[in-house]
Amino acid sequence: MSLIVFNKKDLALYFSDYKDKPTEDLRAYLVKYYSYGNIKPEISINEDLISITIDSIAIESEKKEFEKIQDLCDAGKYKEAQPRIEKLLLQNPSFSEYHRVYGQILFDEKHFDAALNKFIDALRWDNKNVNALIMLGNIFAYQQNDTETALKYYNKVVELDPKNFIALNNIAGIYYRTEKIDLALENFQKTLELSPDYSNANYGIALCYYKTGDLLQAFEAANKAYKNTTIKSQVAVNSFDLMGKVALEYHQKTNLSQLYKDFAASLEQLGGKKVEIISDPNDKYPAHIEIAESHQRDKHLLKHKPNTAGLPHKLMHELTHLKLVLEARKINANEVFKSTQDLKLNFIKKQRTLKLKLIDGGMSEEKVNDFLIYIFDGILTQLYNAPIDLFIEQYLFDSYPTLRPLQYLSLVEMLNTSKIQVINATF
Repeated sequence: MSLIVFNKKDLALYFSDYKDKPTEDLRAYLVKYYSYGNIKPEISINEDLISITIDSIAIESEKKEFEKIQDLCDAGKYKEAQPRIEKLLLQNPSFSEYHRVYGQILFDEKHFDAALNKFIDALRWDNKNVNALIMLGNIFAYQQNDTETALKYYNKVVELDPKNFIALNNIAGIYYRTEKIDLALENFQKTLELSPDYSNANYGIALCYYKTGDLLQAFEAANKAYKNTTIKSQVAVNSFDLMGKVALEYHQKTNLSQLYKDFAASLEQLGGKKVEIISDPNDKYPAHIEIAESHQRDKHLLKHKPNTAGLPHKLMHELTHLKLVLEARKINANEVFKSTQDLKLNFIKKQRTLKLKLIDGGMSEEKVNDFLIYIFDGILTQLYNAPIDLFIEQYLFDSYPTLRPLQYLSLVEMLNTSKIQVINATF
């Protein structure tokens, strides 16, 4: 025996064609709709409620078949699943989930009108089927562009299950689409209270902050969204794109020169030597620090190319190198790393087989030697710099939140420009 109860005020959600019809017309329709086989429903309609009492039979064989259908759907085998769920519905239309799964198949196959009808059927047999309510909200919001009706279904989910974070997130999405940014932000944040790592909500928060011009908060939220999802998901793609867009706009609109100037001033106090910042278009590097003692000078030189992407970050990075040197010097812990000509020649000697292949491939011995020395210097530079650079980047990330968008721009630019050149040679 099943009892299905509808509140009359919600009649439009389940029987929209009968919301304004006389009671007897509604009763006649309900008797017809809920009758199957030899089973007839008992209908009770009062001022506030509609109650439907009906015998429902769940056969064990149906349950096993339904499990097989769900497995087919999970595997995306909808063409195999559809005729089997249709057969189940002919045998027993009283089970809400049969209708809901059929609706999901139709939705995924992009038959949205037919899917809508099946989700309505699911609710008529169980008006607490939150998955059907959410899917109806999705159809009205994104296929029919009826945000008002979509909100009614999403709000019904929250009424039944206040902890349903997906419904809350969808409500927030509706508010964002309708330019109610404060309400959108409020509901996205409520979503995160229920599910802190839900990437869709973090992405929504990023959009809200971007819309209001809070670029730093937008970047942070987009970064969280990206980190909390799989790298190939649509949310990851959207978050990654938004991070780049926000970071670039932040770079254009935010002047962080005082940040590295203050940092340089603090290092002057720490080490007792001036730090001079020089813009040089002919410099070899986007930015680099020349330590005074290593160059027999009475001051440190912080050199950079003008118009460098993420320049404040690069300057802060180089200044942090100086910071580590000065702090190590205070406790007499600095070390010297160097290579000698003998070590270089020994490295080239050990690469004799590769050297011969390159020469046979058409390179001159002089160019091969230059190439091997380049490899030797590069390996040592990476061995020396990579561990320190990782510590520096973590220090900057933790200590200077306002620098993070530029740090991101700078590191992405570094990754994009650090390409390995392939040498064309026949060997």
